[in-house]
Amino acid sequence: MFEKQDWWADQAREIFWCEITDREDIGSDLKCPQTNEKGLPSWSYSLINQVLPGDIVFHYSTRQKAFVGASIAGAPLQSREIVWVPHSLSGHKKTEGLPRPGWWLPLHTFLPFAAALPLSKFREPENQDWIERWIRQKRAQTPGPVRLPFQLYPRQIRGAQGYLMKMPLDFVNHWPQFTAAAERLSITSEHLAGAVDFNNPEFSNDKINIRFSPKDDSDYVAFIKGGSQRRSRQHETLVHRVGNYLSNLGAKISNPHPIDLLMLEPHLVIFEMKIVDTRSPSLSIREAVGQLFEYRYYFKLPNAYNCIVLECDPGPSLISYVENELNFGIAWFSSGEMYSGPKTSRVMPNGASIKAPTAK
Repeated sequence: MFEKQDWWADQAREIFWCEITDREDIGSDLKCPQTNEKGLPSWSYSLINQVLPGDIVFHYSTRQKAFVGASIAGAPLQSREIVWVPHSLSGHKKTEGLPRPGWWLPLHTFLPFAAALPLSKFREPENQDWIERWIRQKRAQTPGPVRLPFQLYPRQIRGAQGYLMKMPLDFVNHWPQFTAAAERLSITSEHLAGAVDFNNPEFSNDKINIRFSPKDDSDYVAFIKGGSQRRSRQHETLVHRVGNYLSNLGAKISNPHPIDLLMLEPHLVIFEMKIVDTRSPSLSIREAVGQLFEYRYYFKLPNAYNCIVLECDPGPSLISYVENELNFGIAWFSSGEMYSGPKTSRVMPNGASIKAPTAK
């Protein structure tokens, strides 16, 4: 999916991008040609293929020479004919645009900054020094280009030439305006990250990914109302722990988007993870049921066993309801161990290793 030279390849926390544009309807969508004026691929256009649902896009306006807001990427990426007017950040005269093949990606929840973050802010000596040090360090670590929204010049940095750039997580954490926007958008971002348009003709279940590649589950620092707060990615942690637990028991697993976890051997099981937190377990179960029915139908897995996984014991009444009425599996992961209802344990790898619930 990622090119080998991209420094952010396989780094699950690098979910940020930057659109550089002079358009007036900033935040409505991402759109760009599939090739440059010579009919050749251009990396700043092709990057749109790497933007995933739930990623956050910051918007730099060349009219204002400032970052003006942020949006959340949706799906699907579509091939559309667009009219594109080439432009340059250096003020070169535009040429008339003609229809040509393009890429289009929907955006959601545009969040304008309360105060635009101007390019002049990044040119302040301490900020420019910080950017230069970051670039030097990154270039020492990887041979590929950094693809930043900035260009280094002897006296001061300038805005990059191109349409779509990579915004590093380090930059988001360094400037409070970026961090605050990312935090405010984070809940919607996580919902969209699990979304998929099954009506999209580009959706295909013909080749299910058989590799288990969980998202990053490490804690992250979020800027909230002037201060830092440590947050935990509980859902990703649950997916990661259950996946590793089942793998250690000899199961063959994968996580094809948007399924949380798919066990291929010794039995075919679709797992949907739910964090109960302060909610009732019944609400989490109710939400998971619809998702599991969708996945089994659209991925054409009629014989798959649907299983809900929580991070806490749901209690005997809900276990009985899920296993006997819904004919679904029910399991939970607690204190490093996986537990399940009596019927669910039969489809688990080495079922004897899946602990029975404690009697209440």
